[in-house]
Amino acid sequence: MKKFKSSFSSGMLLSTCIVTVVLLYAIYVIALRIPVSSVGSWQFWMAVTALCIIIAAMFHGFVSQIEYVGLTENSLVIQKKVGKITLPFSDIRQVRYKKSLMRDIRLWGISGYFGHIGLFRSGDSGNYKAFVKNGNEMVEIKTDNQTYVVSCDDCGQLLEVLSRHCGNRTGR
Repeated sequence: MKKFKSSFSSGMLLSTCIVTVVLLYAIYVIALRIPVSSVGSWQFWMAVTALCIIIAAMFHGFVSQIEYVGLTENSLVIQKKVGKITLPFSDIRQVRYKKSLMRDIRLWGISGYFGHIGLFRSGDSGNYKAFVKNGNEMVEIKTDNQTYVVSCDDCGQLLEVLSRHCGNRTGR
């Protein structure tokens, strides 16, 4: 399998580090308040709920981030920390370079913490699932049922290899 690693841009790495420090501090502050709240009070349950939400968001961001885009003999693999998405070449209708996410709308997901992860919408692509760590190196992959936007360290080479597998359905 040919692998195209997905690395953080420096801005995304900085953003992820800052958000992690803020969330860890929030966990610390909340954890200090739980013992002084009487068990069963609304303050206790609000603190526990906030703690669960913060930990779940951190966990989701970490496990959903993209690791690499892989190419096998007959499919493209979007490998996340936990899980993968496999797209047979026969299902891919179009592959092209994506310039920016700046004007796209996040419908559900995370931006700025472990990347741009989730469901987004753009005027020219419609709804798509994003797995992006570097907004400067993105590829849009359209199938009959879904559109994906992924980032990898050398999206130009990925597009070149995909053009051999998918014919003239690629573009930059």
